[in-house]
Amino acid sequence: MPLYKILVIISGPSGSGKTTLMNHIVETFPAFKRVITVTTRAPRPGEIDGVDYTFVSIDTFKKMARDDAFLERNYYNGAWYGTPYEMFNDYDDGVPTIVTPDINGAKAIVKEFPMARTFWITVPPHLLGERLAARGDSPEDIERRMQRTEQEEREKYNADLYEYTIINRDLAKSKEFLEEKLGPHYESNRRLDAENREG
Repeated sequence: MPLYKILVIISGPSGSGKTTLMNHIVETFPAFKRVITVTTRAPRPGEIDGVDYTFVSIDTFKKMARDDAFLERNYYNGAWYGTPYEMFNDYDDGVPTIVTPDINGAKAIVKEFPMARTFWITVPPHLLGERLAARGDSPEDIERRMQRTEQEEREKYNADLYEYTIINRDLAKSKEFLEEKLGPHYESNRRLDAENREG
């Protein structure tokens, strides 16, 4: 029996809430596997290596790049980020998979997996500034990220890549919207997976 594959891409500016929403999907639909990005940036307070990101040195990242370990990689805000090919092995076997790349990363992933479901998370500028400050970003970082957000919003508009745009003013409503859009696909995936195991 054929597999019902689900790959979900959630993108958005830093501070938009995309990681919070991704974590909610993984908690709500526990069969989802999260793709863990490799990065050269330093961990933020509370981040765990191998859970939030895989933190590596620049030399290690460059070696992984030379070895063609990444489906895509990008330089953002002074650090490298890469999505390892190996993180999609379970997706090929029918495991629901979720990833949070930037726009360029999303383009590369959709090119490889054109059936991916794509969501763009955004937030009004005044709320974005408040969220970045609340998580401890410096004023310089906030200014830089706000400028980058304007650029990303323009890139998103021109990319014609995302099925849905979520304006994340109300986190509960954003979670509910994602559940509504992904729930039926998740249930189909789980049903076919069970039938394949029984057969």
